[in-house]
Amino acid sequence: MSRTGAPSCRPEWWRRDATLRRAHVDGRGEGGETLIEIVITIALVGICFVALLGGVMTSANMSGLHRSQADGDIQLVSAVEQIKAATYNATCLSPSYPVTLAAGWTPTQQVQYWNGTGFGTTCYDTAGISFLTQQITVTVTSPPPDSRVVRTSVINKRG
Repeated sequence: MSRTGAPSCRPEWWRRDATLRRAHVDGRGEGGETLIEIVITIALVGICFVALLGGVMTSANMSGLHRSQADGDIQLVSAVEQIKAATYNATCLSPSYPVTLAAGWTPTQQVQYWNGTGFGTTCYDTAGISFLTQQITVTVTSPPPDSRVVRTSVINKRG
């Protein structure tokens, strides 16, 4: 029967499912997410989070390395300038120059002597032949535990 009381010409199954059809039209249906959809969503969000976290950690590590490299450049320039400003050291026994760097930075020096044709390890400054030219290789190493930053420069010093 219809609302007006007249007999309905629609089949029985149509009247029986009318409640469900009305629920879908009204937006109050039983539709929702299944468990597999929720699991896949959580997995995708987790993967994206891990990738983003990895990128942030890489960025932080590279920032620290870049800072150490910049500090190494500053310490190397400081060491080279101190050696250039020092008076010529003609003693073959202790050929290094005094260098003071920031706490933890380690300077090393390797001195070679001009022999008339090239630089070598033999000292000619006191042997009667005095070329009075040294080639000094200066290396600075970052403080532990991050001793991975090493900077090197080569300078010539004349007496």
